[in-house]
Amino acid sequence: MRILLYLSFLGDIALASEILFVPINSKVKQVTLEQYFLFKQLSKFQAIAYCAPYITPKFQCASYCSDYKNVSLVKTFQTDLNTDIAGYLARDDNDKRLLLVFRGSYSVVDVIDDLRLASQPYAVFGCSNCAIHDGFYAGFLAVKDLINDILLESIHQFPHYDVWVLGHSLGAAVAGLYAVDLKSEAGIQIKVVTFGGPRIGNQAFAKFMNDLFLNDYLRITHLHDQVPRLPPSLLGYSHQSSEYYQSTWKWNREDMIICNESEDKCKPEYPGLISDMLTAHLYYFMSFGHCLLPIQ
Repeated sequence: MRILLYLSFLGDIALASEILFVPINSKVKQVTLEQYFLFKQLSKFQAIAYCAPYITPKFQCASYCSDYKNVSLVKTFQTDLNTDIAGYLARDDNDKRLLLVFRGSYSVVDVIDDLRLASQPYAVFGCSNCAIHDGFYAGFLAVKDLINDILLESIHQFPHYDVWVLGHSLGAAVAGLYAVDLKSEAGIQIKVVTFGGPRIGNQAFAKFMNDLFLNDYLRITHLHDQVPRLPPSLLGYSHQSSEYYQSTWKWNREDMIICNESEDKCKPEYPGLISDMLTAHLYYFMSFGHCLLPIQ
C-alpha cells in the first residue's frame, strides 16, 4: 500500500521539516469528564460510518447501531471511487440531534500524494486569501449534491434539533468543508467533531474557520497518528485550533488534553514503526476502518 510508503517517507523528512515532539504548551488543559464521554459516544457514531451504505432504515448494522434504539437512519451516501466519500445522515430522537457522519478512507495519504499537495483558492465571503486542498474540495463537491437537500429538509422538519457533523481521516476534511459551506452560506448552527483529520487549507482558511465556529469545531488527535501532520505545514497548510489531543496510547481522560493555541501545539510523536502509525490512525477510542463489532 502506498500509504505505508508515504508514512515511511514522512518519518524520514520529519527530522528536517518539523520537530518530532514538542512539550505540551503550558496553556493546555485536561478535558472534562463530560467532554470525554461525549467524544467516546461520538466515536461510536463515527465507527458506524464504515458500515455505509449497508445501514438499514431502522439503524441496524454490523457495528454499534444496536446501542442506539432511538436513532433512525435518514440516508446513506457514497460517491464513486474517484473521490471515495461515504457516510450517513441519522436522526437521534433521544438527544434531539441530526448526525451527518463522513466515513474515513484508507486512501487519505494516496489522495494527497496523487494530487501532489496542490491547493486552490477558496472564495467565500469573509475569507480573504484562503486556499484549500484540491482533493478534499473535490470530495466535498462530489458529496454535496448527494446530501444537501435531504439534510436541509431534515433541519426544516426538526428545527430544534442540534446539527452535528463528524468525520474521520479523509472524511474529517470533507466534514470540515461541508460544515463551512453550510454555516457560511446557509447560516446554520453546527457542531463539528473530527478524528485524525488532515490539514485542509492554508493559515488564512484556518483563521476563517476559527472565527466562524469559535468553540463548535473540535479536532481529536493522538500522539502516533501522523495524518494530522499532512499535508505538510512547510507547504503552507495549517490546522485551525481547538485540538483535543490523546497524549498516550491509553485512551483515558487523564491523558487527553486541550490545545487551544494555533497550529500544532500538541504535536504527535513519530512512533518509528509504520504498523504503529496505521494502527494509530484507525483507532480513536475504538477501532475504525471495518464494519464488524470487535470480539469481546
